[in-house]
Amino acid sequence: MDSSAFVPSGAKLGCPRKLRRCRAVSMASDRKVLVISGPTAVGKSSLAIKLAQRLDGEIISADSVQVYRNLDVGSNKPSEEERRTVKHHLIDVALPEEDDYSAGQFFHDARAATQDALGRGKLPIVVGGTSMYVRWFVYGKPPTAESSPEVREQVEREVAEVHGDWNAALNLLSELDKSRAEKLEKNDWYRLKRSLEIIRSSDRTITDLPDVGAAPAAVMPEKSDLDVRCIFLIDSRQALFKRIDERCEIMLAKNGLISEVAELLLENRLRLESSPTRAIGYRQVIEYLLARKLDLEGVEDPKAAFRSFLKVFMSATRQYARKQMQWFRSDKNFLWLPIYPADFEMNYDNLEYEAERLISLDREAFDAEVASSTQTRLRELYSAEGPSMKRYISQPVLITPDGQIERKLLAEVENSAARLRAEEMYIKT
Repeated sequence: MDSSAFVPSGAKLGCPRKLRRCRAVSMASDRKVLVISGPTAVGKSSLAIKLAQRLDGEIISADSVQVYRNLDVGSNKPSEEERRTVKHHLIDVALPEEDDYSAGQFFHDARAATQDALGRGKLPIVVGGTSMYVRWFVYGKPPTAESSPEVREQVEREVAEVHGDWNAALNLLSELDKSRAEKLEKNDWYRLKRSLEIIRSSDRTITDLPDVGAAPAAVMPEKSDLDVRCIFLIDSRQALFKRIDERCEIMLAKNGLISEVAELLLENRLRLESSPTRAIGYRQVIEYLLARKLDLEGVEDPKAAFRSFLKVFMSATRQYARKQMQWFRSDKNFLWLPIYPADFEMNYDNLEYEAERLISLDREAFDAEVASSTQTRLRELYSAEGPSMKRYISQPVLITPDGQIERKLLAEVENSAARLRAEEMYIKT
């Protein structure tokens, strides 16, 4: 098959599958870079690893939690075996207690890793669901104020003077940028301090600065010397939400998320004012453990508390997936690719082979696929699912009420809470 030929989305490929299995295309010579994004639990990492093996690629993680060491379970890091099979970049490159890894740092590190991979004849595959990381990589770093060490120290002193009082700290920001202060979630110390740093550095409010999280322009920057191919994986919401619930259960029941968080708290590697603690999973477990730690009188029933936590954990993860879909819905440079094509009226045999076909197209043909009526229809079908999913209710499969796994987890929670209580650990709230 001519790899530059245009084949409309959904068409059956003309070449035999056996031939496609054997074809291994070197794609680094023309500066191609593949970007795979999508909602959490959709299967981004799995597809990236398969493509990296077939196309001699290396993976560059675009996940704002996987950059931190020791935050393994909640970030769903690739296994040691997967990292031995395929080279991964930007995993375990920062310490959560230092909390100094920014989107700007990611941009520079990811671009450097890309050039390194290309220089060795590899296909860079950027994979992750952190919207800002992905967008900055694709469209370039927007003009934002850089804070100096002096400004950061000034902000740290200002915040320290309120002695952990969130409302007092929020008033500091509100006096300078009320609109920004109203948008912050309670105890989001990282974004509060970062907002103060930007204002102190630029003498401008956050509202006045360019919206780095807004939908980008419809045209890829012409000045880039990279041929970036962007794919956004999707699944039906019903199937995706069930998979999210299952992942939450596995993190707790099999992978030890509660114990991981407890150890990080005891070692003072996670603090409530840092950005890693705002990540989905870590935030919910921390709040749950601290509530159990403070329940000295046993006011709340442990079973009821756990079931409430599980419901909140699953719901927050699904809500994050919805936001990921919203962030990318208006981005017309991403080609949407269903992991189960029949659910979206598409017709191809295998996700891996279809992704490979799309990557192998020349630039003009790929852009034609992205702009095709098939893509418009995909987005319409996905949007139509939205209203019906508002009534979705989690139905845990592994962690059943009064089952053996729930009893084991309850014991793990109470043990962790007792250890936190015994240490009399100080955590800023």
